[in-house]
Amino acid sequence: MKSAFIVVHYGSYFNTLRLVRNIKKFHRKNKIIIINNDASKISTRNLKKNFQKELLVNNKKNLGYSGGLNKGIQLLKKHKFDYAICLNNDLILKSKINFKTINEELKLNKKIAIIGFKTNQHSNNYIKKNTFTHKVFARELNINNEVYNFHGSAFLIRVNLPRSINFFYEDLFLYCEEFYQSFKLLKKGYQIKNLNLGKLLHKSKFKKYSVYYQVRNFILIFYKENFSFYSWSLLFFWIFKWLLNNITLIKFIFSGIYDGLKKKVGKKIF
Repeated sequence: MKSAFIVVHYGSYFNTLRLVRNIKKFHRKNKIIIINNDASKISTRNLKKNFQKELLVNNKKNLGYSGGLNKGIQLLKKHKFDYAICLNNDLILKSKINFKTINEELKLNKKIAIIGFKTNQHSNNYIKKNTFTHKVFARELNINNEVYNFHGSAFLIRVNLPRSINFFYEDLFLYCEEFYQSFKLLKKGYQIKNLNLGKLLHKSKFKKYSVYYQVRNFILIFYKENFSFYSWSLLFFWIFKWLLNNITLIKFIFSGIYDGLKKKVGKKIF
């Protein structure tokens, strides 16, 4: 099957350089697409200098993680690829990715749309019931024992899916992409799987502004899909628990609620 890597660049140039070198170390023959969301001249110059053999796409502005992924998926759809491996640029690849298992899984089950990769932060395929996401999906999609989510830092997605479910929701900008993508795919009868396909280390740290995006984006998604009163109640109970656990997040939580209810989208500048 025909595949390629998508790496969305923003922030640390060192992280992107390290990840691409990791990929080339283990998979020299695989195509790598770098989506540059950092429009600065320094970033663009450095990327061009060091990634002459990779396909580099320079965006005129920061499209967010969803927008960056969509650029890569669109290119691969155009050139008839089968799937994309999407990796956060702050990941460290420590071993080969098991393409044999991937290809076997995708050929065996045409309904698998996404395979999440095991990392040090996201470990396995079992179903965590009674979580916020599971409760919402159980109510809105009537799921029970299906794998219902994946981790957005490392996953593959088929690129020959219908356009309505192949692309990520760009209005979210950052965070909750995997929640909404999972919802759309499961709603259409597709499946998600999480597998241990290689050694991947994720070096991400908690960022307070992420709380704003998560709160706002959940509200945007709930509006868009007309979720039930039950799910809205779960959402605000979850937000309230977050606030009780860390009162210093109050600015980001209330800003997220306000912008979500006002249906403001895209990047937020604090």
